[in-house]
Amino acid sequence: DSRRACGKQEYDEVVAAAKDVLRGRTFARSYTGIDPFSSAAELARGIRSRRFSAAELVELYLARIEKHNPALNAVCTLDAKGARARAAEAD
Repeated sequence: DSRRACGKQEYDEVVAAAKDVLRGRTFARSYTGIDPFSSAAELARGIRSRRFSAAELVELYLARIEKHNPALNAVCTLDAKGARARAAEAD
């Protein structure tokens, strides 16, 4: 049983975190129509076909960074203003 291997509290924390990630994926897909776990090629096709804009895509990922980076500490430097400006130019 996985619960015994890492301790019930740790197991519960991992399960809660996984549920949060899945909820975020479901919310992102239903709210914007963009699956944040799509490949770069799929996202580029979505922009080219005008299913969504570059600006919408940037906002999706900025929101995800804001939500998840405090726990992950994966993004050291974020240029949100620059990303938004480049997305606006691309659109």
